[in-house]
Amino acid sequence: MLKEHFYMVPSVMFGGMYFNVDYINKILLTNAIVSKNSNGIDTMALLGFEAGYCGSEYFFMGIFGGFGTIFEKDSLLYFVTSGLVLGLRF
Repeated sequence: MLKEHFYMVPSVMFGGMYFNVDYINKILLTNAIVSKNSNGIDTMALLGFEAGYCGSEYFFMGIFGGFGTIFEKDSLLYFVTSGLVLGLRF
């Protein structure tokens, strides 16, 4: 039987993502509006950290945060993520 305890878990993640984005640009000199669509698959990486509490043998909860990078053809995009973790073991 597990006792109550706190935990901290660092993580490194690699993977891919599919994106589908509509861009709308307004050209200031001519007031023309140009729209375009971009979609495809890019690779990504994420460094994260989770901290939480196991209240019993079956229940745990915590928080997660991370910083990631999406590797596009011409540039890098950065993002931050966070979330709550709730779980039951059975």
